[in-house]
Amino acid sequence: MAKKKSSRKKARNQREIDNRRDWHALLQCITVIAQMDPWDMLAEDDTCACLTADGSQMIFFSCVKDDEQGLIVFPSVREYRRASVEPGSTAEELRNFIESENYTVFFTFQDDVPPETRKFYERLSVDFGEGLWPWIFHKRRGDLGALLAKEDAHFMLDCLGNFCMMLKALQKFDRKPDAAAGEMLVRYYSEKDDLWLNRIAPASLLPEPEFPRYVVKENSPAFRHLKELPVSADHPKTEFDFGWVTAPGQDAPDFRLLAVVTDRETGEVLNYYDCRPDDAPECIFLTVAEAWEEYGLPRTLYICRDDSESYFIDLVQHLGLKLKRVKRLPAAARFLREMDAI
Repeated sequence: MAKKKSSRKKARNQREIDNRRDWHALLQCITVIAQMDPWDMLAEDDTCACLTADGSQMIFFSCVKDDEQGLIVFPSVREYRRASVEPGSTAEELRNFIESENYTVFFTFQDDVPPETRKFYERLSVDFGEGLWPWIFHKRRGDLGALLAKEDAHFMLDCLGNFCMMLKALQKFDRKPDAAAGEMLVRYYSEKDDLWLNRIAPASLLPEPEFPRYVVKENSPAFRHLKELPVSADHPKTEFDFGWVTAPGQDAPDFRLLAVVTDRETGEVLNYYDCRPDDAPECIFLTVAEAWEEYGLPRTLYICRDDSESYFIDLVQHLGLKLKRVKRLPAAARFLREMDAI
């Protein structure tokens, strides 16, 4: 037993050493990027993307310079498009913000660096002197954002390490990408050359990745119970949707997700729950399952969002129900408005 404890402690110590090494390398990488002054090389609307080694994903970078300089990392095509497309309304703009994920490197004076980050830098023995100090903010889906988690340093090091190499390549080019002409700066791995290459190319984005599909566990008691439910005679058509309560509670770190099931024909609210973003899958399943337990299975479940489809497509197939994607869910939308959710 003592050996097992010793082994676990050794592994934990090694993880801490590795993480500390990643943070030192990450901050050094950020320093090199800042010294190259990318804000002078690239405009905010210039598209800079790095494909992963297997070519399946794209990570995007944006240089911003408002009141203070910053670098934004968008971890997917979806997140970059979300930030690039002009919203059609204030509500859409707010929902886009709530559901967005990105990483921002801020450069501020030492006094403006969050105290938690300053203490962490002290433990790392890092000091940026009288110049600008970098610190990293991570905005996740459904939350208000927080300082970068220590364990995410390796991911950011990989992202910004690639961006650093893109900037070094751009310094050698005779021109920068022309966004107005539909060009972008792209970095990718060439299997033929066994090299990472950088070039100015016509802007071309990969398709947005599908949302993760939630697969039914056929042997689970919850699914077996749903399988035995009768089809509802009173509620053959139901709607499912979810929104976000737009005013987080005092000192709350995130927005509340509000899930609802309604009758499409009568507008009756059959069930609803709210939850934290991390609990969304369980909350959404519970909202639907309880409604079906009380009223019976619908013949058709109506949805209006890609991510809603990812939650239910496997479930309805196993239950023999129809899943129909529509543009509007009047009953569900009315309930969400009444609850100050978007």
